[in-house]
Amino acid sequence: MLSKNGDHDFHVNIRALDHHLAKRYLFSAEAVEALGPPRQPTEEISARHQNIAASAQRVLEDTVLYLLKGLGEQTGEENLCLAGGVAFNSVMNGRIMTESAFKRFFIQPAAGDAGCSLGAASLIYHRLLKKPRRFRMQHAYYGPGFTSEQCAAALAAADLKYETLPDEELLPRVARIIADGGIIGWFQGRMEFGPRALGNRSFIADPRRADMRELLNKKVKLREWFRPLAPSMLEEASERIFGHPHRDPFMLTVLSRGARARAHPGRRAHRRHRPPANRQQSYQSALLEFDSRVRASDRRADAAQYFLIFKSPSFAAPKTRSKLSRARASTAWCWKIIW
Repeated sequence: MLSKNGDHDFHVNIRALDHHLAKRYLFSAEAVEALGPPRQPTEEISARHQNIAASAQRVLEDTVLYLLKGLGEQTGEENLCLAGGVAFNSVMNGRIMTESAFKRFFIQPAAGDAGCSLGAASLIYHRLLKKPRRFRMQHAYYGPGFTSEQCAAALAAADLKYETLPDEELLPRVARIIADGGIIGWFQGRMEFGPRALGNRSFIADPRRADMRELLNKKVKLREWFRPLAPSMLEEASERIFGHPHRDPFMLTVLSRGARARAHPGRRAHRRHRPPANRQQSYQSALLEFDSRVRASDRRADAAQYFLIFKSPSFAAPKTRSKLSRARASTAWCWKIIW
């Protein structure tokens, strides 16, 4: 179904696996003969289904690494920019980061079809209008935002009870609720551009609970048990957790804890651009509050795991924000993790 074509190309047999038909759960006789009958919606996920998914993932990763090897040899470039829906494959991106010859990476947060709007605007601005290249995509918060007054009006219209708190009271309370096993709906600032929830429209919860993934998937997200959740952590913790500095503002890589950039010993594998610290001050401070709370409650345990707060893309309940001093802000980033 998928084969390499020369040194820098690949071929997909669309007669055997037609993407458009597959989206409607229609498969060719050749695909059924090779892989077995398609799984029915009510059918349990078996080892065969898991093996097919794992094999497809591995073939994708190996093929992309093969293509990038040829691309690097052709161009001699050290910088890599990826786009398209496949660029959301976080496990693949993790391997690219640790196994390819490229030293710097950029994948914009709306790499799928929605990102065509950004490409069209850039094309007109730079190519047709001849404007200089000045824009650097340092964050994804370009969606709609709502004031505290608008949130309060929406809550009142829905006849829901709410309480307004300054950050000095709100953040410790949020940290306490998370540490006690609760799930927080976090709503702040402007909505993220792209499919990832990056701290402005998120569920956050305590990863120390072994059942938290199942709880979020089954009772909150209403989806399959195996669907992954992603942690948020303080940027300062990345080297201790991953073994090297790493920055992923758009939640687009999977890295093993303690993993190092094997192909590039000693290199700094993170991106150099940095969003303004004041874009997520309340969220970052909530991380700090939670970290302080769990450290105080159990200093004997591995403190690194306490930096992790599960995140799952969602629209969450409104909250009231107040200005927070820059001194309290600490950069927080998101990684995707497979449990």
